[in-house]
Order: sequence, then structure tokens, then C-alpha cells
Amino acid sequence: MRMKMKTIRERREGKLRKDAWAKWRQSYQSHLSRQHYTERLVLRFYQRWKDGLNKVDHMEAAADEYQYTMEGGTVERCWKYWRKAVEIKVVERTISDRVCLRVMGEVMDVWKKHL
Repeated sequence: MRMKMKTIRERREGKLRKDAWAKWRQSYQSHLSRQHYTERLVLRFYQRWKDGLNKVDHMEAAADEYQYTMEGGTVERCWKYWRKAVEIKVVERTISDRVCLRVMGEVMDVWKKHL
């Protein structure tokens, strides 16, 4: 009888041990699952933050390129206007000099006729 009681007690303790082990394993698996989910969540949000930062950097680079293009276009346009103005000024100066020479020549001719 004592042996039977001992066997029953050992079986009950074995079942309790087995149940405790199963509950601990389930709890530990749940803990690992939660930890894995948290790590993946952190990594996912870090990646999103990094992508957003890259977009901002790209936008800054695009803005700088646009500004450089606009400034380059403005400088080029101003250079063309200045060059055209200088060409016109040179032509005006040449014509003005020729007119002055012609007027002086006519004045000299009139002066020689009066002498």
C-alpha cells in the first residue's frame, strides 16, 4: 500500500513538474516572442526614421541643385546682357568717332574755303 501511495505521489509530482515545465516553457516562449516583436518594431521605426532623414537630405540636395541651376541661369543671362551691351557700346563709340571725324572734316573744309 505504501508503495502504491508512493507511486501515485511520484506520478502526481511528475505531472505537476511536467505542467510546471510546460507553463514555464510557454511563458518563456511568450517572453521571447514579445522581445523579438519589440526588437523588430524598433528596427522598423529606425528604418523609417532613417528613410525620412534620407528624404530630407535628398530634398536639401535637390534644393541646392535647383538654386545652383537658377543662379547659374541668372549669371549666364546677365553675362549675355552685359556682352551685348558692351558690343552695342563699342559700335556706338565707333559710329560716334566716325561722326566726329566727319564733322571735323567738314568743319576743316568750311574753314579752308573761308581762308
